[in-house]
Amino acid sequence: MKEKFANVTVRGKENPVQVSIMDFDDDEFQNKVFEQWQRVLDLIAKIYDIPAALVMRLHENDIEVFAKSNSEGNPYEQNETAALGAGLYCETVIGSDSSLEVENALEDDMWKDNPDVPLNMISYLGVPLKWPSGEVFGTICVLDSKTRKFHELNKQLLEECRNTLEKDLEMIVRNNELRDSLELLQRTQQRVIDMERSKLTSSLVSNITHEINTPLGIALTTASALDHLIERLPDNNEGSLGASNVKAEFKEFNALLNNSLGKAKGLIESYKQVAAEQGKGQKARFNLLEHLHSLSTIMDSDFEQHHTSCEIVCPSDLELTSYSGLLSQLLILLFNNTLQHAFKPHQGGKITLVARVDNTFPEEQVAIIEYRDSGVGIDDEHVDSIFDPFFTLSDNPDNSGMGLGIARDIVENSLQGDIRCVPNPRGAYFIISLPLETRE
Repeated sequence: MKEKFANVTVRGKENPVQVSIMDFDDDEFQNKVFEQWQRVLDLIAKIYDIPAALVMRLHENDIEVFAKSNSEGNPYEQNETAALGAGLYCETVIGSDSSLEVENALEDDMWKDNPDVPLNMISYLGVPLKWPSGEVFGTICVLDSKTRKFHELNKQLLEECRNTLEKDLEMIVRNNELRDSLELLQRTQQRVIDMERSKLTSSLVSNITHEINTPLGIALTTASALDHLIERLPDNNEGSLGASNVKAEFKEFNALLNNSLGKAKGLIESYKQVAAEQGKGQKARFNLLEHLHSLSTIMDSDFEQHHTSCEIVCPSDLELTSYSGLLSQLLILLFNNTLQHAFKPHQGGKITLVARVDNTFPEEQVAIIEYRDSGVGIDDEHVDSIFDPFFTLSDNPDNSGMGLGIARDIVENSLQGDIRCVPNPRGAYFIISLPLETRE
């Protein structure tokens, strides 16, 4: 809604009067109020026994017949417009911000030349109609083809009808504000989701850096030690006991070096498989067991820090055609939720992932992943709320309460599955259902 201005001509004043109007063009608005206002105008026309009852809407350069009574003899057409500046009855009502009564324009020097006289609309009663914030919408008015002195009850009835119409305008504005607020909330929620997903990637990179630095550091130290050993080797070491000891040490260090570099290579492969898929990426076929083991390897540092073990039970031939990067995000969210909330400090515990194929409906097979931890669990009263955005029982200000909300968003909107929390007295228990093949 944007504020604009219109200049209206007020009879008896030399200069036009500028008034504030609201640019509110909305088909939904038109549909909501038109039929209701139409019935009000038809009722007014019958009660007053007049040919025309109108709701006029003011625009920047003209005034429009927004709604009209379907009474006999009404000369006005729906959406008909008239240019401002001609001194219409309604212009004076709007410019003076007051009601106007004209008994017979033909007998009134101020009104006998107004544009409604050729239509034989010589008597008029109208009141201003405004938006809740004070901008002018237009008028509600009645016109007759004969001399008419309106009774006080007629005036009061028109004012009450005006009040009813203004309540409708207020409702429309409030609904529009609520809709805008909802859209803002949804955009904000999406930004928070994007930020939380970005934090997942940062956490993953941090884990990878820590895990790789340790074996690579050992490898570099070992390589340096080997250099010194090689320098100690005599030119001719056959039959030398010292040379034999050096060779034994060389083999030991070499084995340590190879082991550390092998571990680093494995971590890098896990990183390439998981970290490169953190976006939705391309749908592809992958082995679920291998993927779960890769994720567990990535999380090893966090698991050790929290004294937590992870057990994976999954058929070796279970394959999904889906978005493995999103599945990674989902499970890392659940891992982090457990590590942050499930265990008391220094207590530790266990996470168990059990995957299987559900053949209940052969034509629509799904993979079931049961996620359990041995922590404090989730109270029954919170089971239905934990997936709500911003829901948290933590006092930590860094906890956004978005983790499980993002998890549900990933499962339902991207992986086309379902996630639910099952009441369980022995720790958190989530059941995730995923199609074996995600639709495009």
